[in-house]
Amino acid sequence: MDRQQVDNAGGGNAAPGTVPGPPRLYIDACQCIGCAVCADVCSYQAMRMEVLQPLPEWDESACVRCGECQEQCPTAAIILSLDCA
Repeated sequence: MDRQQVDNAGGGNAAPGTVPGPPRLYIDACQCIGCAVCADVCSYQAMRMEVLQPLPEWDESACVRCGECQEQCPTAAIILSLDCA
């Protein structure tokens, strides 16, 4: 990775010269309707709905950060980001 790539890695919130960690997944509790689409589309079983829980659980170690859950979420409740929003 050259200096230009390092300086621009992670978008505008990364400190110059730093390399951010892997993207994090956030679930907006106000947007999530508990439909389980994210769990249904995840090929790696990184998202799952537990009985009587309103939000899906994310298994960070199983997630490959492909973004399929984010793309398929009908309410845009899933955010895959390098930023700590």
